[in-house]
Amino acid sequence: MPKSMCKFDFKDVRPAFSKFNRQVRKKVEEIGQEAVEYAVENGDYHDVTGKTRASNHYEVDDNNNLILYNDSGYADELEANGKDVIGGAALFAEEKLRKAFKKK
Repeated sequence: MPKSMCKFDFKDVRPAFSKFNRQVRKKVEEIGQEAVEYAVENGDYHDVTGKTRASNHYEVDDNNNLILYNDSGYADELEANGKDVIGGAALFAEEKLRKAFKKK
C-alpha cells in the first residue's frame, strides 16, 4: 500500500521565523538587563568596593536562553551564606520571562 507524502518548501516563511527570533532575542536581552539592574539594586550584602555589584552580568545564548551570573571571586560564597547576590535577580527574570511569553 503506497504511503501518502507531502513535500513543502518553507523558504517563503523563513523571513518570518527570523524576524520572530530577533524579537524574542531582543525581549530576552531586555529582561536580562533589567535582571542585572535588579541584582545591583536589591543585593542584600555589604559591598565596600562596589566590585561585587559591578560583576553582575547576563548573556543570551544561540537558543535565546538567558544566563545570569556574577563573576566576582566571592559571589558564590555570599550566596552560600544566605546573601542575595544574583539569585533574586534570577527569580525576577523568570517571572518577567513567563509574563512576556505567556500563551494567550
